[in-house]
Amino acid sequence: MAVKNDTTYIMADRTIGLPLNIDTFGVLGDANAKVVEFRTSRFSDGVDLSEKTIYICYKNAFDDTGETPCTDIKLTNTALTFHWIVPPEVAAATGNIEFYVEFRTIDSDGNKIYCMKTKPITRYIEDSFYIYNNASEADYSIIDSWIQNNGDRIDRDDLMDTDLPFKVKDRDILFHPDKIVAVKDDNLSQALTFRLKRTVDNIDRSNMAFAFAFLNENGETGIAPACNIMHTEDEIFISWALESAATKVSGEVHFFIFVAGTLSDGKRYLWNTKPASFVVESTLEIDNNLEIPTEKWYETLLLEVDNAVKQASNYANKAKEAYNSTSTIQTIADQTLADCKEAELNSQKFALQAKEAFSALNDISITREDKDSNGIFKTVKYIRQDGSLHMKTALLGEMTDTAKYTGLLVEIYGSDGTTLIFTKNYSIIYDDDGDVTGQLTILNYLSYHTTKFFNNEAV
Repeated sequence: MAVKNDTTYIMADRTIGLPLNIDTFGVLGDANAKVVEFRTSRFSDGVDLSEKTIYICYKNAFDDTGETPCTDIKLTNTALTFHWIVPPEVAAATGNIEFYVEFRTIDSDGNKIYCMKTKPITRYIEDSFYIYNNASEADYSIIDSWIQNNGDRIDRDDLMDTDLPFKVKDRDILFHPDKIVAVKDDNLSQALTFRLKRTVDNIDRSNMAFAFAFLNENGETGIAPACNIMHTEDEIFISWALESAATKVSGEVHFFIFVAGTLSDGKRYLWNTKPASFVVESTLEIDNNLEIPTEKWYETLLLEVDNAVKQASNYANKAKEAYNSTSTIQTIADQTLADCKEAELNSQKFALQAKEAFSALNDISITREDKDSNGIFKTVKYIRQDGSLHMKTALLGEMTDTAKYTGLLVEIYGSDGTTLIFTKNYSIIYDDDGDVTGQLTILNYLSYHTTKFFNNEAV
């Protein structure tokens, strides 16, 4: 290994000096991932230190102690350089670690007949999280059922990231996305690409394994293997295809990248970055037991259409009877036919109005506002396609440890979105178990404030 002055620990007068380029010493879980280079004078008080056995003695953040021999010892007439491959015991816990260099000679009985030590130096092992691999896939049963009934699913053969890759510098992931990374229950909808140094401490990692360890908002952890791996002379590019195990719940997802392999001497190599994080955005919850709120005017219109159709049928029967009658009642038959045609036109008009009303109802969207500490939205607005306000529902009262919401105010507005044409207060009724009961319409309206009304959480 070549000497790198900017990363070498210089030893002088029993003191270990920090290198000019101070990098991250280690991350929790590292194993033989850090190679520390030391340089010192070859001679000390006439003693040739190159003839001594060199050890690094350490204490980790658990206060466990140990020692490992140094390797790759090189010398000139005046200088001595050697390396310490930091063992996994050093990175077994987060916090300060200490180590010093010891030159020794051991006799045949195992006694130290020469010993020279430096003063200890302190470095830090960065925090991360342990991997239990207990994250499971999200439940897509409702979505799958819809897809099966509404056409064939589309398979994605390739998932390529079109954004600039995020750089890994030292052990830091420079992760600052300028767009939404994921929404709850996303699966293979986004690929995040990262670029790492190919060689670290003279170890070429191009043939090693790369993976992403993650911790979701539920406290579940998992491992996602990297994909689309490629390398240049200096860098390695890897991608993370986000799966539902990481996005199954909204909130923060913490993650780090690790590189795993085997060194030439057979030792395990495990190199970890510091954790980074991104936010999984929340979305509407899909539940197959919710009904669309009933619109009274829409029900009335459908009833009118039905009555018009029945009336047209009645007039048609009368017309048939009239035509079968004698000529003396021809006038009655003509009038009946005229009534029949008018009824048919009315039926067509009502049918068209019903179709337009149904289309307008489907185009209505909702916004939810004034979220309280229990996750319940106090106000829900129903917005038409043109942006005007169609209806607003608001919870009455306050939710405390001893009280619940007492009522629901419903307001319906005209086509201009400002003229109030209907308003009514409905009482919210609870049974002995604290669950909401009452009219189907009110239950439907409440469901858009929160589903917590129906699992006894709104108490």
